[in-house]
Amino acid sequence: MQKNLAVFVGLIIVFLVAVSAFAAVRLPSDITGSSSDAPFYLGVTYCGSSVAEAKQLIDRVKNYTNLFVLQSGSLMNDFDAAKQIGDYAVNSGLHLMLYYGVIDTLDHKCYELANFAQQRWGSNFIGLYFNDEPGGKILDKMGGYIGRSIFRNADGSIFVSQSGRVNSSRFTFYPSGEIGVNQQTHYGGLMGQYNQSQGGMTVDPDQLIQSYKIIDYYTNGTITCRTTNYYGVNTESRSESSGLYTYLPDGTVLDQDGSPVTDQGSISQFQPYQEVWDQNPYATPAKAAASFISSHQSTICELRNKSAAALFTSDYALYWYDYKSGYDTVFAQFVGNESRERHIA
Repeated sequence: MQKNLAVFVGLIIVFLVAVSAFAAVRLPSDITGSSSDAPFYLGVTYCGSSVAEAKQLIDRVKNYTNLFVLQSGSLMNDFDAAKQIGDYAVNSGLHLMLYYGVIDTLDHKCYELANFAQQRWGSNFIGLYFNDEPGGKILDKMGGYIGRSIFRNADGSIFVSQSGRVNSSRFTFYPSGEIGVNQQTHYGGLMGQYNQSQGGMTVDPDQLIQSYKIIDYYTNGTITCRTTNYYGVNTESRSESSGLYTYLPDGTVLDQDGSPVTDQGSISQFQPYQEVWDQNPYATPAKAAASFISSHQSTICELRNKSAAALFTSDYALYWYDYKSGYDTVFAQFVGNESRERHIA
């Protein structure tokens, strides 16, 4: 156990000593004095889940470091563990940084942790390590959220949700250029509608309450649509499906058997392909950059409105866009797929 721990600690130290050397680096617009006036931090991070192991790491490095980063996903909501580890680090003469990661929406525990740390450790708490590798994730992550209401599927497609009280739409933009749209409209609730004249509850099995449309756009101009309607107020609901209809660019409409029909409207009833594609937040590099910054700015601004803690992150790509999202400092990582010389320069 001790031998394994020593190896683990050694690897952590080698990695973080390299990464933490960038903690004092600031952009030119932030420089107001000589470099000797700026604080310099050299430290290690702990990513495990044990208070005892964290204290062991502090004991091993406290004589030649001045920063301890508690970067533990399993402990980020454990205020008692953070307090024990933080107290031990500060009492050992180290400054402290705490990690907190969110997926889509800001958790109240995040700013509560930051405010707690500021009150308890004062200037010894230098800030919050908020999220990890936001730029790298946008490039590499598959099967996860890459922004508020934006999800990247394992096949590389982008899923975007737009929700409202009455209407909601869900778009899936595929790498091939095809688009899937799921539209939902609410016409009334299933319960709670009362007939005041009778003083009782209205039961209407034929009232339309919800409508779902599944629309697929193809790059050749073809559109397919299937509609399912749900009926019934304050009674068991029933559904009716229209079947699948195909709308061709020349105006022809085919039913699911491939036979032409004339009672399902025309292709003009649908939003044009390009207008739908333009709602893809990653359709072009410029839109991807704007979407990335806007998404992260929204969360960071919300956090800043509730906490005055400095915000840090580290990344191996898109550093400038991380910074424009609102971080105070962005660390450049020494990893295998990047140039150390470029980061140092």
